Amino acid sequence: MDNLTLSWGCCSLDGESKQFKKCNTCVKAFHLECLGTCQSRAGDATGCWICPTCINSNTKTINKDNTPVRFNPNVTIRTQKRQTSNSPPEAVDSEAPITRSDLRAIVEDITERKFETLLVQLTNTLRSIMTSELGTMRNEIKDLRESITFVSDQYEEMIKENKKTSETVRELRSENELMKSTIKDLSFRLNNFEQNARSNNIEIQSLPEKKEENLTNIVSKLSNVIDFPISPEKIVHCTRIAKINRDNLARPRSIIVQLATPRDRDCFLAAAIKFNKSRPVSEKLNTTHLGYSGEKKPVFVVEHLSPGNKALHAATRLAAKKNGY
Repeated sequence: MDNLTLSWGCCSLDGESKQFKKCNTCVKAFHLECLGTCQSRAGDATGCWICPTCINSNTKTINKDNTPVRFNPNVTIRTQKRQTSNSPPEAVDSEAPITRSDLRAIVEDITERKFETLLVQLTNTLRSIMTSELGTMRNEIKDLRESITFVSDQYEEMIKENKKTSETVRELRSENELMKSTIKDLSFRLNNFEQNARSNNIEIQSLPEKKEENLTNIVSKLSNVIDFPISPEKIVHCTRIAKINRDNLARPRSIIVQLATPRDRDCFLAAAIKFNKSRPVSEKLNTTHLGYSGEKKPVFVVEHLSPGNKALHAATRLAAKKNGY
């Protein structure tokens, strides 16, 4: 067989040497120099020789050795045929051509290793990021839990304090109502006591003041005018009192007269009222009846009231005047 018609499975170089073997399976020729001494003798006894590539393909599930036929370093390689001008130059490799299945296996192995490496790197990166982020989140959640616990404790304490405060306010309100009732009762009793202490007193209002005046003589003269003569012995005390409204300078201070008995007081007041009722308005009790010269001014003889009763009397007079009584 001519060397030009052979399909070479080793170095694919045509040579003049006829020392080659032909594979009984793939029908490719292999130089003995490329096969080596041991492989060149394999299969001589039977005459059926199978190339290493076919052997590896048949025994791939058992033997994982996919080593292709290698060049023998002692083989002299002839110059290749001249290539066309458009075809790229072929690289001179010291190994035999790799089959498609071998290339697929190599690519899959490299891809798998690269994928595993990338997967490990990605896993480590994600683990590092998640560890860092989760650590931060864990710390924030811990701080938040502590803050919530603190706020909850403060809220519980505020509820307790509010409950105590509510109870205190309730007690204070009860005490306040009791104190109001007590103060009202005491005010009423004090007003009665003050009024009872004035049971012997009369009050003379709007009588002009004079220097070195004798109030006892004035009261005695007034009693004679109203036709209820009273001796100086029945006048226990007689004095002018301070004005409540100090800004009213035109109104003179009132005269308080303390008589011996409440009966004398009542008779004195009754005589003054009778005197005023028996006379016209212009002739009612005034300063001319008591010997005061100048402008005629009215003089009022009233009961000496306590401050509370006096305020009540003033309010009653205003209401009566407003309603036309």
